[in-house]
Amino acid sequence: MQTNASEAKPLSRDEMLAYIEKHWPAQAEKLRMLVGKEPFLKNRNVYGELYSDRQIDICSDAIVRTEYFRSRILELTRQQALSVKDLAEALGASARETLEAVVELRRKNLLVIDVIKDRSPLYRAVG
Repeated sequence: MQTNASEAKPLSRDEMLAYIEKHWPAQAEKLRMLVGKEPFLKNRNVYGELYSDRQIDICSDAIVRTEYFRSRILELTRQQALSVKDLAEALGASARETLEAVVELRRKNLLVIDVIKDRSPLYRAVG
């Protein structure tokens, strides 16, 4: 789904986790714990339901991709304050998807509005 502009193919789950580990270590630890619980889900969940490998992969891959996307936003906004439109262009994503990620990062107090330029907020990563 999301790749760097210079990349020709999507990153694997391990590559995304490595990127998150480098740029957002606290979140990487949570994701590694989630991925580590996959074998338990393959046996049965607490309700006795059995999930296929495909079902588990679909869910966990979506979570990893979302967190990878958010970590890329954090990395870009550490370098300079950017608008949602600028972030979307830099990441090759839709403005809607980017705005959803920005809202979540703001909710977690990881992004702040640095300045408002031409009625458009420019966001900067905290820390």
